[in-house]
Amino acid sequence: MVELSLSQLPQPLTALVGREHELASVIGLLQRSEVRLLSLLGSPGIGKTRLAIAVAQRLESTFVDGIAFVDLAPLTDARMVVPTIVRTLGLQAGSSQDLVAALSHFLANKRLLLVLDNFEQVIPAAAAVAELLHTTPLVKVLVTSRERLNLLGEYTVTVPALALPPILIQPESSPRLGTTLPLDHLRDFAAVQLFHERAVAVRQDFTLTSANTLLVAGICCRLDGVPLAIELAAARIHHLTPQEIYTRLVHTLPFLTGGARDLPVRQQTLRAAIAWSHALLTDDERCLFARLAVFRGGCTLAAAEAVCKQDLALAALDGLASLVDKSLVQWQEATTGEARFRLLELLREFAQE
Repeated sequence: MVELSLSQLPQPLTALVGREHELASVIGLLQRSEVRLLSLLGSPGIGKTRLAIAVAQRLESTFVDGIAFVDLAPLTDARMVVPTIVRTLGLQAGSSQDLVAALSHFLANKRLLLVLDNFEQVIPAAAAVAELLHTTPLVKVLVTSRERLNLLGEYTVTVPALALPPILIQPESSPRLGTTLPLDHLRDFAAVQLFHERAVAVRQDFTLTSANTLLVAGICCRLDGVPLAIELAAARIHHLTPQEIYTRLVHTLPFLTGGARDLPVRQQTLRAAIAWSHALLTDDERCLFARLAVFRGGCTLAAAEAVCKQDLALAALDGLASLVDKSLVQWQEATTGEARFRLLELLREFAQE
C-alpha cells in the first residue's frame, strides 16, 4: 500500500443548532481510552451525520494522524466497505492483497479517527470493522447508523429529536401553550431556533414575533422535533406564512419536499428519508410497521400482539425489538411500569400509506 493523501472532513454550509449536550456527551466518550467504537443511532432525518461531523471537527487536534470521513451511503454491497475506506484514506492496493490485513498494517501505529457514515445498509461489514479494531490499537471508529453494529465493545448514543416547547396541537386552528411558559421563552428551544435560522436563509426579513412564535413552535411540535423535517418546513416560508404551514402539516409527507439540490436524494424529501430505512426491512417487519400505524400515541406489547400478530412469521415482540433497533419505533417505560412502543407521527403517516 502506498499513502497518497488523507481525506478531508465535509464542510457543512449551515450552523449546527441545539446539539451542545450531545456534542459534549459524544466527545467525552471518544476521549475515554476504553471507547474504541461508538455508534450514533437515530431515526431518519434526526441529524446523525451532522452531529458526527461536528464531533470530528472538535477532535481534530486529538487525532494526530488525522480524521477520515467515509461516506457509505452509495454502497449496497458490504464487501465494498473496506475498499471504500482504502480509497478514502488515499491508499493504493493491489487487487491480490487482503485489504483488511493491509489496511490494518498501515494503521497499526496511527492515532486516527475513522468516521463511517450511513452504515445501516452494509451491516454485514461489521465483521471487518471488528477485525480492524483488533489490529489497530490507536484507531477509533465513529459510526452513524439506524441500527447498531452489535459488536463487542460497541458504545451507542441515540441521537434524540431537538428540544420542543410544551405545545398543545390544535388540529384545525392555532396551537396553544400547554403551560404558563412566557411566549418569549419559546425562542430558547432548539427546534424553534432551527426553524428560525433556516427560514431567515430563504427570507431575510423573517423574524419571530409575538404573532408567529407560537405557530412556529406548533410547527416544530407537529414535526416531532426532527431536524430534517423542520428544515424542509422552514424552506416553505419563502411562499407561505407560519399559519399556512401549520395548517398544511395535518398531512406532512406531501408537504415536506424541496430540499436543497446538493443534498443526497434521500434527504430532499422526508418521504425519501423514511423510505431509505423502510427498504432495509424484511417483508414481515414492513407488515408489522404498517399495522402499528393504527396506534396513535403508541401501544403496549400486549396491544401490539393482539392487533398485529395475525399471519406474521415473526413474534410481535421480536418484530418490535427489531424495529426499535432499526430506529423506526421508539421504546419508553410508562408510569405503569409497562413498555410502550411508539411511532413518531411522521413515521406513522408513512406507515399508514
